[in-house]
Amino acid sequence: VVSTQSTGKYKRLASGFTTNNISFNNVVYLSEKHNGHRNYAIGHYLLNKGCIAANSTSRLMEILELYFQLCSIEADTRSVCIMGATLANGGKNVFSGDQVLTQKTVQDMLSLMYSCGMYDFSGQWSFEIGLPAKSGVSGVVMMILPNVGSIAMWSPPLDHYGNSVRGVGFTRNLLRRFGDVTGQESLFHPFSAKRATLTRHHTLSTVGVPSSRMLHTGTMTTHSGRMYTPGRLNMFSAAASLLKTARKLAR
Repeated sequence: VVSTQSTGKYKRLASGFTTNNISFNNVVYLSEKHNGHRNYAIGHYLLNKGCIAANSTSRLMEILELYFQLCSIEADTRSVCIMGATLANGGKNVFSGDQVLTQKTVQDMLSLMYSCGMYDFSGQWSFEIGLPAKSGVSGVVMMILPNVGSIAMWSPPLDHYGNSVRGVGFTRNLLRRFGDVTGQESLFHPFSAKRATLTRHHTLSTVGVPSSRMLHTGTMTTHSGRMYTPGRLNMFSAAASLLKTARKLAR
């Protein structure tokens, strides 16, 4: 029942453009549950310090159970990218029009993503990139440009922090080539009424380049209105459209 509830929210975040590929991997869940000794240790430490509501072992187990299930949700880059666009749009799904999350919740989420979304590399990421992002040990990196869109990348080889080597490398090269596009207002006041909001015309663009060069797959939201097929466009070229929009909104 909990797994169904867990995937339900993600499906609302990622719905509207195509049939979203959100599923639950029971094998991963059982592995996480039976081998998550570090998470159990941290949980019991927090319980000892009175940080768990109700201060009970049963409540701690409920929290860990939910965490292990959330760690076992699967999605493709297209679905991840729609989730990112929903966050970039203040919690409103740009395709379905569903207000999935409140703006306050999204602001809190983006603050957490900015401060600790890239594991122990988060501090360096915030200085170098300056955008909210979340990585996963599957090799995915989701980056948010508030009020503009999102970029989702997937490439499994990880660095010692647990982040995608090519995902981080691509983002560094992207900003090195096109420059900073964030702007303090865009980051710290992401849903200002002065800024344009995303619309359903911010269509998905799926692009791919040979894995030996950069990424296995990449997906991004853009306002161009075109659908790019894998192999037809370099990731940098597709990202340029998104960053041009960011520059205009950051003025």
